[in-house]
Amino acid sequence: MDSIDQPINTSKAFCSSSEWLIVDYSAIGKDHSKHNIPCQDYRYIQKIDPQWGVAVCCDGAGSAEKSDVGSRFVAEQTAKVLALIIEKEQWLSNNRLPAEEEWRSISRQALYQVYRDLESFAQLNNLELKLLACTVIAVIYSPIGLLVTHIGDGRAAYCNHEGQWSAIITPFKGEEANMTVFITSSIWHDPDKYIESRVIDDKPFGFTLLSDGCENFAFLTHVNTSKTVDQIKIEDVNLPFQGFYHPIVKYLKSIYLTLSNEAIQTEWATILESGTEKIKDTMDDKTMILGLLV
Repeated sequence: MDSIDQPINTSKAFCSSSEWLIVDYSAIGKDHSKHNIPCQDYRYIQKIDPQWGVAVCCDGAGSAEKSDVGSRFVAEQTAKVLALIIEKEQWLSNNRLPAEEEWRSISRQALYQVYRDLESFAQLNNLELKLLACTVIAVIYSPIGLLVTHIGDGRAAYCNHEGQWSAIITPFKGEEANMTVFITSSIWHDPDKYIESRVIDDKPFGFTLLSDGCENFAFLTHVNTSKTVDQIKIEDVNLPFQGFYHPIVKYLKSIYLTLSNEAIQTEWATILESGTEKIKDTMDDKTMILGLLV
C-alpha cells in the first residue's frame, strides 16, 4: 500500500458503479488498553441492499462507566430506526432523498426515539442513564446522495467525483477542551442548537465516519490563527486529510476483486491498528467506517 503519510494529488474521476464496499473497525486506544478499560467506541452497518444502507459511529464518554454499553445500544438502535424510516418514507423504492427541512425534522425525531429507547434500556437494566453517555454520527448512504445527522463530536466526510474529500458535519465543541454533548445530555429542549442534520444532494463516490480518536491522522483539525504570540487563537479547520484518504482508497479498490470481504475487513483492521506509527501510538479509541463505490 502507498504511504499514508504523504499527500497524493489526484483529480481522476472514480468509476460510476453503484455498489458499495464498506469497511469498518474499532480499535482500543493505548490508554484504555493500559488501564484495562474496554473500547468505548462502537460502529454498526445495516445494509438494505447493495446500494442503500445505514452507517453509525458512536463514541462513549470517557467519564461514563458503561459508555461502551451505551455506544453499542445507540449504534444498533439508530441503524434500526433509520432503516425503518427509509422503508416508511419509500426513499429507496422511489430513488429519492428528502429535502433539507424534511430530513432535519425526521432525523431529530429519530434520534429522540433512540434517546427514549436508551432510557427504557437503562431502566430495564437498573442503570443510571448518564452512565451510558455517547456521541452518535449516522449516515444513510445511497448512490444518489447522503443523509447525515449527529450529536456531539467526531468527524464525517464524503468524496466527490474528482476524488476530493469534504467534511459533512461540524463537531460540537464545548467551551473547554475535549468538551462535547452526548445523546444523554440535556439537549432535547433545544435540538436546533445541538443536533446537526444535512442532505448531501450529490452523487457520493465515498463517505467516512470516525470517532475523534482518528482525527489526528485522518483530518486536518486545529490551526493557530493568531497574528502574534500574545493572541493565541486556535480554530478547527475540519478538513479531511487527502493524503490519508487517497492511498487508502487506491489500496482498497486494488484488493476489492482479489480478496474476500472478510480478508478486506482484516486488512482494514490492520490499517487502523498499526498502519503508521502515528496511528499505532494513538491513545484514544479509534473507530472508522469507510464506504466506497466500487
